[in-house]
Amino acid sequence: MKTLFTSGIIGNAAAMGFNWVYNMPYLERLAKEQSLLFQQPDPAKYKRAGKAYFAYPHANVGDVSVQGEIARWLNAALEANPALTKEQYQELLFEQFKPGGDYVGYVESYGKQLVINKLSEQVKATLPNLVYNDDQMVGLVPYWVCRSQSMTKERAWELAQAFTSILDFIDVYAMMDDLLDLIPTVGLRQAIKQAAVKAPVSMRIPIQKAMDLTNTLEFITNHSGTACHIPHAIPLILHILYHTNSFTEALEKNTMIGGASCDRGFSIGALASLAYDVPSEFLEYK
Repeated sequence: MKTLFTSGIIGNAAAMGFNWVYNMPYLERLAKEQSLLFQQPDPAKYKRAGKAYFAYPHANVGDVSVQGEIARWLNAALEANPALTKEQYQELLFEQFKPGGDYVGYVESYGKQLVINKLSEQVKATLPNLVYNDDQMVGLVPYWVCRSQSMTKERAWELAQAFTSILDFIDVYAMMDDLLDLIPTVGLRQAIKQAAVKAPVSMRIPIQKAMDLTNTLEFITNHSGTACHIPHAIPLILHILYHTNSFTEALEKNTMIGGASCDRGFSIGALASLAYDVPSEFLEYK
């Protein structure tokens, strides 16, 4: 199961050069000139893309998104303390994100809320406590880290509740567990077909469309979008895996689609590694 974590990090890092570029035709044109994988984030390319958010100006080739960093921190913390609580998980991230913390980079909304709540407690401010109920792919981080350490999906949900109470994650975890079991024996496409019945009810039609539609732009326009929220991301992750035939092709398609490509890339890399060999030249980015 350790391969899941390594391949997830590789998938995340692969897309950093064009993460949060929301101009798919532009990325398709660039992909005809060069590989989009493991590229240096370039502000000029983001500017030419038009609809894009250059969130990681200090990132270099091989760096990961904030969710990739969270996965690394949580992985190390669970190795040191398998009984880590959700409160300790929150404290771990606060120590990184707080003013003066070690992390330098973009902080997403749940991290900002965490810092506000913790600092408010420390200075005894009278600010209302901000409620964590995030539906972004950060809720998948505990799943991939726990499963890579042979911990259960139930253990992952205990930690995920540090930032969310959205019950759809429980069904997503159940579907992912089926994929982990099925992919090595029946392959990606058949595994997705069989595991889709475990998906949250609200995602079942988009996931069926993810398999049925070969036109990715049509699928994105009508059924998924490219944002980080799991109702968008999960069907798109499965669409990419269903319609590609190698680890590299899956990462290339993910990056060429744009949007929240780094964080999708973690799940794509982890799942694709169960069906395909990871190119040896990618291992330097783990």
